[in-house]
Amino acid sequence: MSLFKKWCIVLRAYSWPASIVPMVVSGVYSYKNGWFNWFDFSLVFFAGLSIHIGANLLNTYYDYRNGVDDESSDDIGIVKGLITPSNAFLLSLLLFSLGAVIGLFIIFKYSLYNLLWICISGFLLAIIYTANPFSLKYRALGEIVIFLCFGPLIVTGSVMIMAKKFILDSLYLSLPTALLIVNILLANNMRDDSSDSQKGIKTAVDVFGIKASKNIYLLFLLLSFVIAFFFLNFSMASAVLIIGLFSAYNLFKVLRVADYSTLVRETSKFVLIFGFLFSVAIVL
Repeated sequence: MSLFKKWCIVLRAYSWPASIVPMVVSGVYSYKNGWFNWFDFSLVFFAGLSIHIGANLLNTYYDYRNGVDDESSDDIGIVKGLITPSNAFLLSLLLFSLGAVIGLFIIFKYSLYNLLWICISGFLLAIIYTANPFSLKYRALGEIVIFLCFGPLIVTGSVMIMAKKFILDSLYLSLPTALLIVNILLANNMRDDSSDSQKGIKTAVDVFGIKASKNIYLLFLLLSFVIAFFFLNFSMASAVLIIGLFSAYNLFKVLRVADYSTLVRETSKFVLIFGFLFSVAIVL
């Protein structure tokens, strides 16, 4: 295994669109409104990605400690010996610290003290997602945490840094991609429902059941388009989103045959596609 592939697995590079897409959408929206600054955006990007990767590693560490992951799991960084538990934990702390330093620099540079509460909320949720004794991921609260972290928190925070003030519309801006990112976790939990139950892990899929979870997935997929159209005021530019309906139909077909492993990958790809189309529509 090449060094590059090893670190892609350890850092879970496949999940990065979950933070990159909301930050890019925020940047595009800021550009459209005349707030964009490359220096600020670079800080936002590195801080957001650092915290996301740090949270991934912390998740890997606690899943391993709690006996959740094995060699058949999606997250194999520690169980395959690609990184030691202690190194995963230390690297997580390093990345969280990097994100915190950048965040504090921005807060004091621009006197954005309200941003501090957004940052603190994001940090706490990223940590207690899997960290003992809270472990929200194991208590059917994972979807809520993911929605908040990769939706309202990251988008409103990013736009606030660009605009130098809180922008109410950034809350609505965050919703379409946030719902799709939650769908990645829903697909993942549908795939792992049987093994999660055996390990005593409770997820939203366990609470609602597979059939209802599939309907929730489809509802979120539909709502992402509806909210995006409303946000764009059904302008001519919003017609760009129609292209994404073809990819959305592909997700429907995969969901219908219950190929959940494929659904996880395809949903992640769709977040990128939708994020690109949404960004184009915003600029136009």
